[in-house]
Amino acid sequence: METQFEEHKEAISNALGKLSIINEGSWVQLRIWGEWYLQWNWKFTANHFFNVNNSTVPAVIGTILTYFIFMLQLGMSEITAKSRK
Repeated sequence: METQFEEHKEAISNALGKLSIINEGSWVQLRIWGEWYLQWNWKFTANHFFNVNNSTVPAVIGTILTYFIFMLQLGMSEITAKSRK
């Protein structure tokens, strides 16, 4: 996601270079917004506890999948134990 932001920043920077010549009302506002966007430090975080990146999502999915398999095995062993009685 961060690479997409960087690509968009470059495109906006190029567009702002062309807009710097125009000094009409709405274009000035657009240039101000574009400069603000370029200065913003984008980070995708989990409530500012840690950064969410490409390694976080598979780790969370792996943890959930492991927990699901463990609970499934417990349920199956309980059913097997009941059927033996």
